[in-house]
Amino acid sequence: MTKKKQTKKKQTKTAVTKRRILKTAEVVEKEACKFLNLPHKGGPGNPDCTDGAVVADVKNRARPVDASTIRQVAATKWAQDKPLIVASTPKGGVNPFTPGAVKAAEELGVTLVGLQKEARKSTKKKR
Repeated sequence: MTKKKQTKKKQTKTAVTKRRILKTAEVVEKEACKFLNLPHKGGPGNPDCTDGAVVADVKNRARPVDASTIRQVAATKWAQDKPLIVASTPKGGVNPFTPGAVKAAEELGVTLVGLQKEARKSTKKKR
């Protein structure tokens, strides 16, 4: 019986950690949308920010966004026939996009926006 209790505690701890990570990602997306002056929409299968005419997708990753990610976002149904912005919020001061991603964005007509930590912080309210 004690083994079951230990297993439940591990599952609960994992669930809390996943929830915390998801909440942090959503906060970063909202800050990026606010920086782009677009309302945050989000949700699975939907763009992160859109006002109907312009669509933006925020990538919050530790590594730079690569060309395959740009092509994948540009091929989604909600990005068709609309101006597309891909924003990257890299961690640790790395470049937000790889050279291949920049080239792919030029070919597809995608606007790239690299948001560093300073830009994200500037959108927070001061207390």
